[in-house]
Amino acid sequence: MSRRRNRRNQQPIRGLPRNLLTLLGVLSLLVVGTVLVLSMRPRQDVAAPTADLLSPEVVARPTPAVKVGYVGGCVRQPEFVRDLGFGDQPLIGTSFRGVTGFAVANQSTGQLYQDPTWDDAGTLGAYVYDEFGDFYVGPAPFASLELNPPDQQNTVHRINGADAQMTPFLELPPALTPSTANPFGIMGMAYDCETRSLYISSVAGSTAADEVGRIFRVDLNTGTIVDQIDNVDAFGVGVFNGVDGKRLYFGKARVAELFSVTVDEDGNFAGDPQLVFATSSLPDGDNRKIRRITFDAQNVMTLTAIDFDFTLRVASVVENTIYTFDYIRESGEWQLRGVERVTR
Repeated sequence: MSRRRNRRNQQPIRGLPRNLLTLLGVLSLLVVGTVLVLSMRPRQDVAAPTADLLSPEVVARPTPAVKVGYVGGCVRQPEFVRDLGFGDQPLIGTSFRGVTGFAVANQSTGQLYQDPTWDDAGTLGAYVYDEFGDFYVGPAPFASLELNPPDQQNTVHRINGADAQMTPFLELPPALTPSTANPFGIMGMAYDCETRSLYISSVAGSTAADEVGRIFRVDLNTGTIVDQIDNVDAFGVGVFNGVDGKRLYFGKARVAELFSVTVDEDGNFAGDPQLVFATSSLPDGDNRKIRRITFDAQNVMTLTAIDFDFTLRVASVVENTIYTFDYIRESGEWQLRGVERVTR
């Protein structure tokens, strides 16, 4: 009897494992089914860790590619020029013979247009225009000081692209008071579409003994001077994006040399100016000063050089030296294409 009692007492104990086995069997079937279903789904690649999740020692952020070339592609023709009906390629400038100030001419017929305000600042020289069709021009004495007093040669004027009215825009501060010993002020201008920067060179205040000219950077968003280079008499200026970044190029007004200075992402000057080359050392080069620097969409640089010694000259015939260069992207250097003498 004792044995029977023990056998009956063990029945509930032996029944628990049987229930557990049944439950485990059901769970196993569910797991197997789930695995089979998941294995039939398309495989999705696991995303690689981003640079934000890894330390700088593990992942190096890539440097943005430099946009090599021209920085003036945004500029457009002013409304008032289009309204004149002078064709697709009217002549625009400040050096029409017998004309004081700014003017627009029909290339086909020779018809000339000049707003009454365009000679208010006397004879004019360097000019640029922006993406709104607004012109920025600087005065430049040619033959006399009657129309161009020395104390007025550092004033930038703006020609409104809509109504063609010219008004004073900005007065550039000279390092020394201008005098008749040096009748010049603003010499060169360049515009950078990418930063809305207007670069202006001036020799106002410089003398035979003192080189105190300046290169200014004007932010056209605010109409204010935000940076400058002191103690350099620069003539023509131009901006170009090279493989190593953006640089402002300028010709010296005292010697036949081309310099450049690094420009940062905001348009400000970074570092010291560096000599690029002397035009007198080029094949068929000479000692004329670089009065104008231009770049085009084909990465060609054109330098226009003239005779200049800080004195006013009246000449019926003027000879310019024109240098053209191709930009070699692989080396980041300028290769001389040709030299030409042009009489005007």
